[in-house]
Amino acid sequence: MHFNEKYRKIVFRVAPLIILITLSFVFIEKCLQLNFIQDDAYTSFRYARNLAEGNGLVFNINETVEGYTNFLWVLILAITYLFKFNLETFSQIFSITFGILTIWFTYYFSSNIYKITNKQDDNNKFLTLFIISLPSILLTFSAPMIYWSVSGMETSFFIFLTMISFFLFLKSNYLNEKCYSFVFVSVLNTLTRPEGFVVFVQLLFFGLLLKFLSHKSLNASLRIKKSFDKNIYQTLIIFFIPVVIYFLFRVYYYGYLFPNTFYAKTNFSTEYLIRGLDYFIDFAKSNLLYGVVLIIPLLNFVQKSLRIGIVLFYYFIAVYILLIVFIGGDVLPIHRFFLPILPLLFTFSVLGLFQLTRIKKALYEKIFSALIIITVIFYSLENFEQQKNSILLKRSYEAGLVKKMKIYGDWIKYKQETDGKNLTVALSTIGAFSYVSNARVIDLVGLTDEYIAHNPKEVVGINVELPVLWKERVYNAEYVLSRKPDYIIFPAGAKPSAFAECAIFVQSDFSKNYYLQLIYSQELKQLLPIFSLRETPIAFSTPTCEVKFVKYFIESNNLLLKLIESDNINLLENIIGKTDSSLAACPQRVSDIQMIRGMAYYHSNNKLEAELEFLKCLESDSINMVSRFYMYKIYNERKDFGKMIHQLKWLKRYAPYVVPNFEGE
Repeated sequence: MHFNEKYRKIVFRVAPLIILITLSFVFIEKCLQLNFIQDDAYTSFRYARNLAEGNGLVFNINETVEGYTNFLWVLILAITYLFKFNLETFSQIFSITFGILTIWFTYYFSSNIYKITNKQDDNNKFLTLFIISLPSILLTFSAPMIYWSVSGMETSFFIFLTMISFFLFLKSNYLNEKCYSFVFVSVLNTLTRPEGFVVFVQLLFFGLLLKFLSHKSLNASLRIKKSFDKNIYQTLIIFFIPVVIYFLFRVYYYGYLFPNTFYAKTNFSTEYLIRGLDYFIDFAKSNLLYGVVLIIPLLNFVQKSLRIGIVLFYYFIAVYILLIVFIGGDVLPIHRFFLPILPLLFTFSVLGLFQLTRIKKALYEKIFSALIIITVIFYSLENFEQQKNSILLKRSYEAGLVKKMKIYGDWIKYKQETDGKNLTVALSTIGAFSYVSNARVIDLVGLTDEYIAHNPKEVVGINVELPVLWKERVYNAEYVLSRKPDYIIFPAGAKPSAFAECAIFVQSDFSKNYYLQLIYSQELKQLLPIFSLRETPIAFSTPTCEVKFVKYFIESNNLLLKLIESDNINLLENIIGKTDSSLAACPQRVSDIQMIRGMAYYHSNNKLEAELEFLKCLESDSINMVSRFYMYKIYNERKDFGKMIHQLKWLKRYAPYVVPNFEGE
């Protein structure tokens, strides 16, 4: 008997470790299935590299703009770079590690919360072990948690710090006891993400409110005075000294109280509120069983010892959700902004479910508990499977985008080295490109550009029924074009895909000063378009365009891509109709529009009509290199070598990188 008891104790000590190690390996395996780095992570990499190399905490050298919102993460990356570690590899290792630590700490948190219920029964230790493991299991199979923990961003680090902050606040008995560790973690959290400051203020306010309510016999002024006791004053002083120093540094170094991204992204309007609500509803549908998970923790009110904790929980997540809704949600996919509240939701929901098992007969209690455990595990696995295709698709898109932007970056880097000068490039997807190219970058959506963030200029009418998925609305096309960047890149190719890109595309100065060059990528086995600064601007005699032409241009481009992918020539008529509408709205852009028509005819195997359209295009703009390239292909297919060589000369002059191993003059 003594031996069996000793054996049981060893098993129950080792079992949690076995469960957590198993969950860790499962989590790593899920992360490695995705194995990508978000383009935005490269922006932090560039800041970190510039800092480590002595160029300052800047994106573009000699431009002090705070285009990041993860100060502590950037510092960690900078230290990593100093030690010659690869930032891409390290950031992923670090992100996954903190994802795992969050899973482990969720188990610890769940265990501590479970103990508060005083439901300790030595005969049910095995059942208890599974109950307190469920939140960690749910987190392990959480699609957003997996997606963002491998992205190379600071998300999992912030979730981990937020979870610890909440736990330490509880441990301090709602700030009635000294807890310097709570303040320390809160400072780290604030330096990691701006929301960290909100987390601290939320918890501080709740602690003050409890103190205020506890002094019922006093009048209001005395209750307020009593609430601000020694612990509160010490908490405020210890927290705000480093945070104020940080804000003073920000104002001194960058000139503004808030990051540049705040001015570029934040817009308090009805449109943002609706967008934020949609963001929350989608999160609740995908991860909270259509919101049911938000209701289940109410069951914990049957436990007197948990009531204040549940009030804190609902207060905390309500304020946090309202904040995210108010700012319009996130421009990035897979519900990144709501992840910090997910471990809390899982913990209190699981605990709430097991309040239903409190019945007198022990056998029934065990049966119901076992059923709940099986149901929660099944839901966890099933929910992941339902979201798996979605996150794999998002991952595929992001990995493809990063790969393409790195190729652009390598080409610009090569051009800078061969031409012996620094180049300026304007684009909206700045991360991977900027890190690889090391060129001066103009961020079209203003995240790293001070002027655009503080002086946005909307193009009237451009957002009417525009088939654009991007959410950023801050841009200033006139300013960008006034800087005459050497190149302008649209991630979607020859068509704009963001409001800022559309605003650029509709400007007369854009078509006057830029032509479409082509670069052949050996890695992708495809041509990549890039808008290049003309040596001599072209003039237009036609009147100014209606901005709605870009809508029809994008739609015709999208249909063209479908035609190329599917060989469905029935789409041709629709493409021609869209280009007719585009041409009617903007006669001066005949070159761009005829180019689309020519490509549509070419890929419909009507080479004669394609040739006529390309010739019309070149009459308007002789250096439209897409048309020149297709003409080159047509004449090559016909064996008309004289005309083919003529087109080749133009390509050699204005698009020397369009053919593999073909060098320009």
